[in-house]
Amino acid sequence: MAKEKPNDLTLKTFADTDSGKNVKKAKSVKEVFKMAKISEFQIQKDFFTQIILDPKLKKYRRLIFAVPNGGSRNIVEASRMKQAGVTAGVSDILCLIPRSPYHGLCIEFKSGSNKLSEYQKEFRNAVEEQGYRYEVCYSTEEALKILVAYLGL
Repeated sequence: MAKEKPNDLTLKTFADTDSGKNVKKAKSVKEVFKMAKISEFQIQKDFFTQIILDPKLKKYRRLIFAVPNGGSRNIVEASRMKQAGVTAGVSDILCLIPRSPYHGLCIEFKSGSNKLSEYQKEFRNAVEEQGYRYEVCYSTEEALKILVAYLGL
């Protein structure tokens, strides 16, 4: 697979980061993300910003949403969330739009050299067994490319 070169959107994404001034030296998108040390939150936020800005994707927005599973919570809040059905390992994004041969698309965002946890691997295996597509994305651009291809746009 050929390396994807950084584009203006990738470089603009990092303009406000501490490492933003160095990203122009990057030779690939993956290298940009490693240099900028962008958070998974920022990647996900930019993903939804681009969906809203793109007329082809915006119409699907109600069926593409985030699952507020991560983040820091105190023990009381964590307990309440678990009682309410929050499940460890669920992907960051769910796309409830079937596209043959899949029932839907699950996207997990990772940054830097982060890998799936055991709970996330279990979730991935479970949804794939049920006919869903599961992808791990390290950039906004990667996730958008997968979503657009999945939707056939």
